[in-house]
Amino acid sequence: MSTVLFFGDSITYGEYDGVFGGFADILKRFSLAEFTSEKAKEVTIYNLGIPGETSEGILKRIEPEIQARISDRHDAVFLFYGANDLAQKEGRYLVPVKDFALHISAVVDIALKFTKNIYIISILPLGDHIDGKITPNGKIRRESDVSDYNSHLKRISTLKNIRYLDLHDLFSGSKEKLLSSDGVHPNGKGYWFIADYLCPLLHELWY
Repeated sequence: MSTVLFFGDSITYGEYDGVFGGFADILKRFSLAEFTSEKAKEVTIYNLGIPGETSEGILKRIEPEIQARISDRHDAVFLFYGANDLAQKEGRYLVPVKDFALHISAVVDIALKFTKNIYIISILPLGDHIDGKITPNGKIRRESDVSDYNSHLKRISTLKNIRYLDLHDLFSGSKEKLLSSDGVHPNGKGYWFIADYLCPLLHELWY
C-alpha cells in the first residue's frame, strides 16, 4: 500500500466546494474506485488541509503527521501553502516572505527524511476584484506578493531537487472561471481542474 499526504490550508481542505469536497477528496474517491475494481494498487490518500493554516502551522505538525501515516512503499507528500501567509492584516503580513521561505525549507527537510516524492504546489492567482482590496475579514492580498512568494517556492524546489507544480500559470488564463466569488478559493470547476492535473502524478503509485 502507498500513501499520499496532502498538506495545506482551506484550499487543500476543499472549502467552497460543497459538492465534491475539494481536489484531495476527488482523488481519494478515484483511487478507491480504481482499487475496488482491481484496476490499480491500493493507495491511501489523506486530506490534511487545515483552514487558515500558515507555514508556521505545518512546520509544527508535519513530522508527527507523517510518522502516523507513512507506509513502507512509494509515498508522496504534497505541500500547498502561501495564500494565508501573504495576507496582510493591519499592515502586517501574517508570515513575511523571508520567514515563509525558511519555514517551507525546513518542512521539506523534515519530509525528505521519510520520502523523496515531495511536491510543492504554487499559490494560485487572485481574482482581479480582490487584488489589493480589503476583504470582509479585514485582510489584503496582492498578486505581486503571490509572485514573490511563489518565486521562493520555486527556488526551494530547485535547491531541494523536488517538483514544483505551477498551478498559478495554469489557472491564470481562466481564473475567473476557476475561482470562487471570494477570489481566493477554487470553485467546483477549479477543484476538478486541480485533481485532473495531479492525477497523472499519482499514476506511478496506482499502477
